[in-house]
Amino acid sequence: MMLSNLSSSSGEEEENGEVIEIASMILDAQAKEIPSILKRLNDILDKLRHDRRQLKVAQRTIWKYDLLNWCVTSLTSEYAIIQHDLELFRTIVNILFECCYNVNIEESEEFSSSSLPLAICTSLQLIRNLNQVEKPDKTIRLLQDDLLRHLYKMVAHYPYLSSHILHSNDLLRLIMEHEKHPNLSIKMIKIAQRAVQVDRNCIDVSNKKYVESLMDELVYKLTSSSDELVANSSVHLLVIIARQNKIYEATMKQRYRGLKVILKRWEGQGLDNDLEILKKILEPSSVVATTHYSDDTLKRRKAVAIIWAYYQGWRTRRSMAALRRVVPRVQASWRWKQREQHEQNVENRLEKLQVNMRQKADRQSVRAANEKRMQMLEIVPADQLHSHLQREKESAAVRIQSSWKGYKERQRYEERKENLRLHHAARIIQKATRHFLKRLWKKREQQEEILQASISAANNNKTFHDVSGERRKELEVEIMQWQAIHKRFGVHEAEVVETHRKSQEHLTSYYRKRYHEEEERREADALLTRIHIQQDILQHIPTLDEATRESTNRLACYSTAVQLAAQIEHRKKLKKITQPWWKNLQEEDDEADLIDIEPVS
Repeated sequence: MMLSNLSSSSGEEEENGEVIEIASMILDAQAKEIPSILKRLNDILDKLRHDRRQLKVAQRTIWKYDLLNWCVTSLTSEYAIIQHDLELFRTIVNILFECCYNVNIEESEEFSSSSLPLAICTSLQLIRNLNQVEKPDKTIRLLQDDLLRHLYKMVAHYPYLSSHILHSNDLLRLIMEHEKHPNLSIKMIKIAQRAVQVDRNCIDVSNKKYVESLMDELVYKLTSSSDELVANSSVHLLVIIARQNKIYEATMKQRYRGLKVILKRWEGQGLDNDLEILKKILEPSSVVATTHYSDDTLKRRKAVAIIWAYYQGWRTRRSMAALRRVVPRVQASWRWKQREQHEQNVENRLEKLQVNMRQKADRQSVRAANEKRMQMLEIVPADQLHSHLQREKESAAVRIQSSWKGYKERQRYEERKENLRLHHAARIIQKATRHFLKRLWKKREQQEEILQASISAANNNKTFHDVSGERRKELEVEIMQWQAIHKRFGVHEAEVVETHRKSQEHLTSYYRKRYHEEEERREADALLTRIHIQQDILQHIPTLDEATRESTNRLACYSTAVQLAAQIEHRKKLKKITQPWWKNLQEEDDEADLIDIEPVS
């Protein structure tokens, strides 16, 4: 009977029922069936990936029922059955190490001190065995990558495993294979770096023979390899070892005296910082200047280091905050560009597909027409075949001619449409000009009528007859006052009348002159406007040599300026052709010196 997915133990801790069922199956199963049963744990963990709480419950249940020990046992060489099934091997490796990340394995001293180190050593041995395969497939590469990734993470989670990794002969042998597999060698050096960094005492407790062999191999890589990554990893690991143990620093000074000269080949390739440190380590004790600082100076140096660390952290956090503001916008712009490019590609493919479909439809229609034509030819009697083909040719010729005539007529229609538009515009301009001139003439006639009326009134001397008696008395009083002020008495009435008449004539002459001046000014403005319009037209008129049919149709109008320009150009050509050659050498006269041409009415 299947257990429930989640069941509660006797205590408050929650357990996974499926894991418990697998644990009960392993107790009753044979040894060769255990790896296949353990593989079912991977299905349970994959099913719970979206729920972290239940995933931790399942991993805790695996740890509680000692299934991790069975995984370690399955990875040892005793179970040769899974050596031929690398996918099963990879599944068990992932189950083992992923559960170790999320549970506290230190609760079991036996597992943490015996089983897990055995799994680490087995993993290193398996990596070395897989590395000896001549033509590795995808499964081997994936298994090898998973093992390297788990080793790197396990060292960080459980630092006490560092000594087991450094004591492994397989680690040194994998590092030595940098010529065949440089990437694997670099990864193993990084694992060794991580082990030395997380556990500072692992160098002290490690066997001196193993550490010196590792140092010899790293120095050999610096002298023989040409790979910058290998050299960088080797130099960094040597510096870490020398810093954590003064004994190995002294050993480096004694054993690698000539290494300082060889290190010059790596200068300027991104290793300057570690190279300088390694060079200082390799300096003899007599050369290195010993400086003794007081306690106050040491405290100040420590305070400076702390302040500098805080400043670096603040600057890094500020840079990360700026990146968090900028990166989303860059990502959004990039996604928008990718989406736009994808839409453009879809449109292009759709357009290309439509073109292909149209071409295919055209070919199918042509094929259907040919098949229909062949069927029709089979029906036609043999004696009428020639006449039938002749009728088809004539019908095809008629259709071709009809299409061609329609095409040409559409072209001519466009030209006529343009000419009609130009003529219509010219008529509108002429109509507006005529209305303007009509209003101008009407205004001029009104002004002439007013002027004639004023002149006739002045000549008839109607002003004095229209003045009333009271107004006359007022004027006489004003005159007398003016005479008293200006001391002019005794002016005769005839002299006054004569003076009035002369002043009236002067006024009439002045207004007549003003009227003629206004009329001349209006005529001059109208003439200038006409000249400017005709000048604009003449500037864009091509010569007779450059004239085309389109320009001829455009100039075919009733404009006097156009006709005058054509006649002038024609006379110029005739004069140039008929006159002697020596006159052609002279400069052309102005247009005013040419033969007078009367405008065409």
